[in-house]
Amino acid sequence: MSARLHSRQRYRRTVPVYEFKGYKIRVYRAKDRFSAQFRGIKKRRERFERDTEVDAVEAAKDRIRELTDSELQQLQLEEKVASDLLKPHGISMIEAARLVVTAFTHLAPFGKGIMDAVNYYRERHQCRPITVTELVNELLAVKENETGDKNVKDLKSKLRYRFCKKFGDRLMTTLTANELTVYLRALAGSMRNRRNHHAALVTLFKFAKESERLPKDFPTEMDGIKKPKAEDPEISIFSPDELMALIRAGLAIKSRALAALLIQAFTGVRSEELCQTDPKKDRARWKDVLLDDYPEIHIRKSVSKLKKERFVPIPRALASWLRLLKLEDEDPIFSTNEFDEQYKKIVKKAGLSWKKNGLRKSFSTYHAALSGSLKITAKGAGNSAAMLDRYYNKATRRALKLAKVWFALGPDKFGEAVRNYVTATRPKRAKNHPASSKRPSDDKPRTVT
Repeated sequence: MSARLHSRQRYRRTVPVYEFKGYKIRVYRAKDRFSAQFRGIKKRRERFERDTEVDAVEAAKDRIRELTDSELQQLQLEEKVASDLLKPHGISMIEAARLVVTAFTHLAPFGKGIMDAVNYYRERHQCRPITVTELVNELLAVKENETGDKNVKDLKSKLRYRFCKKFGDRLMTTLTANELTVYLRALAGSMRNRRNHHAALVTLFKFAKESERLPKDFPTEMDGIKKPKAEDPEISIFSPDELMALIRAGLAIKSRALAALLIQAFTGVRSEELCQTDPKKDRARWKDVLLDDYPEIHIRKSVSKLKKERFVPIPRALASWLRLLKLEDEDPIFSTNEFDEQYKKIVKKAGLSWKKNGLRKSFSTYHAALSGSLKITAKGAGNSAAMLDRYYNKATRRALKLAKVWFALGPDKFGEAVRNYVTATRPKRAKNHPASSKRPSDDKPRTVT
């Protein structure tokens, strides 16, 4: 046994060993190459092959210097950690450095850092994500229970069939003010049309905030977009001859919209107040028609568009009509929801073209000419004088002759047609049908037109 050990020691190759900073560097030769080796961190073998022994040893010493240099070790560790953090995002350290420098450059004028920008973005977008189409459907479902059919139909036209067509698949949080401005400017039609679309979008974004689909503590993208300025509307009114033709047509076809038509023509009461589609509101009823010594129509708060009670004076000619046409107190003045359709039938029979909101505008025009005061006319119409100034025909402001003819078209001008109409539409009239209605207890003396 001792002989074998002696034999091994005899033929064991002598390996040069160098001491450097507590590390032992051994140099091995294989053919024409030299390999310097030592045990580094965690006893892991470090190996460096060079053409000469000196070069191999110097390479090993350089590595030992790196291992014993704390600052260099820390730098290498940081590089590795940074590389590992960026790797899942596919960003190199150089790209990351460029992004950071760019962000600091843009934020420096505001005195803000990168995390300020990140937190601002997170707060603005920290809400339940929803697409435009989904939000529009939610809004319409709510509006169907809160407002009238006319408003819901208008929102459907502007939001579901127009806005969703372009932005329906987008998340609400991704829409920008610039995109919305371009969309509004590209809409065909008048400035009034753009203004109405702007209002619909404001309603949508306001609903998004209320339903926590947009952050409540930040302005919406619509808040920074100016409302388009609408041009002055074209005022189309009916002449007294055309009103006479409309009344004759209503009598001829026995239209139940005749009373509403007369009330609008002689008092300017809104269509929405006669034909209410808002489930939370009532419509004008015959109990609101007060035919005593001071004939008036009582527009209750539950009927008024602006939720303000008012009393509308009834001209003498209209009072004569309503005494003939009045039904039971609780009956609505206009009983169906087909307001426009009923008017179109009358217009068609009369051989005329319908003028949008023409009766109310005609009333404003002729009443202002007769009274000489927009304030008096505005009070009965339930508007401000400034608003009314845009919606009556100034060209006929002094047309007293036309105004006098307009407000004198009583039932006596239509003879037998009136009696036939009353017989056909009210075959059974109560024996004790009231010729007058009791004025509300809080009533004050009113002015008769």
